[in-house]
Amino acid sequence: MSVVPSPCSASQPASQSASQSAGWLTGWLLGNAFPGHDRRVRSFALLAAVLPDADGLPIIYDFIHDSLVDPGPVHLYWYVTLHHALGHNVFALALVSVVLAWLTPGSWKRRVGAWALYVLCFGLHIACDLVGTQWGIYILWPVSEYRMTGLLGYRWPLESWQNYAVFCVLFSVAVGMFLWR
Repeated sequence: MSVVPSPCSASQPASQSASQSAGWLTGWLLGNAFPGHDRRVRSFALLAAVLPDADGLPIIYDFIHDSLVDPGPVHLYWYVTLHHALGHNVFALALVSVVLAWLTPGSWKRRVGAWALYVLCFGLHIACDLVGTQWGIYILWPVSEYRMTGLLGYRWPLESWQNYAVFCVLFSVAVGMFLWR
């Protein structure tokens, strides 16, 4: 099943400065917000929060292909086709959270608690991308090509003041948590 390319301009991939940093901060904050988690669970929470964006890695292939094989304008076909599809869906959420929970050492209770944290981190990333980007999310890919755009009618561009404000709040909370320890 193919994915319909997103409406984002292929010639200008979206910058992910504040948005990507907010993803890292969200994972770190959630991993450290609940007491009793060791370093591995906190690291896995961070990984669960940023792993959805691994579907943007085809941009590397696109740049190499477009510069070496087909010189001229950069088309970014695979990036535009797969980003927010391959890693931003409920099936990827289930797979990643179950694998990370399975890799978490300890009792089944500890693993279930860690699994819930991983689902929260991954799911929050998807929810934030629904609101904080113009791309939309292929939430049921590869079963369906339906693209969700926005959450409850809210949606703004990636490089908007709202995303920078979220980043500033998350960064302030992270600094506060770090200093409080």
